[in-house]
Amino acid sequence: MVTDHDVTPPAAVTELSADADENQALVTWKYMRDEERAKVAVFYKAQGAAGESASVEIPLQQKYALLQGLKADTVYEIEVRSYDESGNYSMARTTAETAGSQQPSADIAPPGPATVVRVTTESTQATIEWTDPSDADLFAVKLQWAKKGETFGLDPATVLKGVGKYTITGLSPSTEYEVRIWTVDMAGNASSEPSLFVATKAADGGTGGGSGNPGGNPQNPPQQDGESGEIGAEGGTLSFFGGKLKLWLPGSGGAAGAAKKVTAVKVAGAPAPADAHLKLVSDVYDWKLAAETKLAAPGKLTIAYDAAKLAGADIRKLGVYRQAAGDMSKWAYVGGIVDGTSGSVEAEVTEPGTYAVLIAEYSFADLAKHWSRADVEALAARGVVSGDPAGTFRPNGSVTRAEFVKLVLPLLSGGSGTGVAAGRFADVPADAWYAEAVATATGAGVVKGADGKLRPSDPITREEMAVMLSRALGIVTDDLDTDTLLGAYADGAKVSGWARLAVAYGLQSGLLKGSGGKLNPAATATRAEAATVVLRALEAQGKITKKS
Repeated sequence: MVTDHDVTPPAAVTELSADADENQALVTWKYMRDEERAKVAVFYKAQGAAGESASVEIPLQQKYALLQGLKADTVYEIEVRSYDESGNYSMARTTAETAGSQQPSADIAPPGPATVVRVTTESTQATIEWTDPSDADLFAVKLQWAKKGETFGLDPATVLKGVGKYTITGLSPSTEYEVRIWTVDMAGNASSEPSLFVATKAADGGTGGGSGNPGGNPQNPPQQDGESGEIGAEGGTLSFFGGKLKLWLPGSGGAAGAAKKVTAVKVAGAPAPADAHLKLVSDVYDWKLAAETKLAAPGKLTIAYDAAKLAGADIRKLGVYRQAAGDMSKWAYVGGIVDGTSGSVEAEVTEPGTYAVLIAEYSFADLAKHWSRADVEALAARGVVSGDPAGTFRPNGSVTRAEFVKLVLPLLSGGSGTGVAAGRFADVPADAWYAEAVATATGAGVVKGADGKLRPSDPITREEMAVMLSRALGIVTDDLDTDTLLGAYADGAKVSGWARLAVAYGLQSGLLKGSGGKLNPAATATRAEAATVVLRALEAQGKITKKS
């Protein structure tokens, strides 16, 4: 007697990566939603080594593993397996190369001083300009001032590398001030603190000026000097500047052991973003974790935004952005879940740096009066959709199957291929622009194709779109009253058998909507429809606005 048994593995992990130092490697990944996943294990061994791989089982919801006791200067093959109850498993692979055994000595060398090039005074303020020293690890320039002969009581101002200018305000007219200016590097080493003396002008416009020694380093505007806190091996949440900046950082899992200092600085006077579509709507914050440049595992950053700066704009267009290291006017989108109640945006972060909340305003000439305008612009703000070079979106145009595969990737938490070859489809060239997206979607079980073909250039139908959506969301649809849900539409019986559950789920969840009492399951989906259903799905996942 032959009985059917489960041979389908659960979805493979996505975004698998590994970073290593001399004798350990941090492996991170993300999960697809899959109710059948029962166990996750990481296998690893030196490349070319004989024998079985070492392995470690990971708690089901944990998204990282710290592999310790590795050999220096060695390439390790790493495999993450996802098992179901029947023992079936999927896998994703990567490699990591450990560092050599030489350890760099501690950095104790101070940076060079800043060179003051100009001092300009008014009756109540003084502007100091300088050039930064050439030190590659320069972090900031600090300034402190007091009336000549008095004690320095104020906390120093911090100006980030690359700004080269600071305006001291709130000074008294016709008064001489002593200004100390010095530099600080990434390791916390400080230069000497030479002083310069400046005299403010009289209230009626008398003369004033100053000269002095170097001191400082860079960023356009002032900054409040930082607040700090400590994170122990267990991790935790830190709050800075009255709760306007919050950091949840993971623990070290015992790998580092000791508490680590976190310092946050509010950056004042940041220049307007170079991209005209972007606008700052929060303070700018720079935070650092001891001497580390990467987190042991992803953390969460929450920044409060200024609602007054939105002028009624759609909060779904808000996001957390990271400032480019070498250009204060350039920003990269990190992510963002908006909490309209608390007036803040949260994003997952993997490294310290300079962050802020920005709003992205993208518009398309052919969407001015279109029903999909708000949803399309919200997706464009997050980089999920874009228009054509002419500045139009073509909302009524068709969407190919390859285009929709790429469009659903944010539902999978994004990422690159997981080891499932796009070449499994005869009509997907390895160098196609969509090959990587297909590899990711195939590994997640979103794309299956028929007869070994994906048909990437074919327009996607509404029912095909529903099926890909349900697979991307990992929804269990067996308990739906499919006949009733589809029977409410005149053409419900025309939904293909393989798509009935997915379409029924789409209707019940509100992701799909009929038109004129019909579903039009075999009709080609439009660009506007595809964008709208993806946005609804992201909102249902809580990836756009915070669920209450």
